[in-house]
Amino acid sequence: MHVKKVPFEPGVQIRFIQLLPTKVDVTTRNRYCILGVDEMSITAGSSYDNGNSSLLGHCTLRGSKGLASKAVVGALGFLCARVK
Repeated sequence: MHVKKVPFEPGVQIRFIQLLPTKVDVTTRNRYCILGVDEMSITAGSSYDNGNSSLLGHCTLRGSKGLASKAVVGALGFLCARVK
């Protein structure tokens, strides 16, 4: 299964973390990776997603309420393997 075909909602993507062992041969050589994380300010607001029939824009972290004003983006790269 391609990662781009995995359905996801806003929030922490546990499903992607669980999918990694099926996409990467986790031998000693392929355990070296780089995790890049960036936080950015966004304009607080809400919008309706017709595809998921849901309202987007609210905080998705536990204990947080209201509209989100920041977003966190992460990228995982392997040093010895390519993952599509």
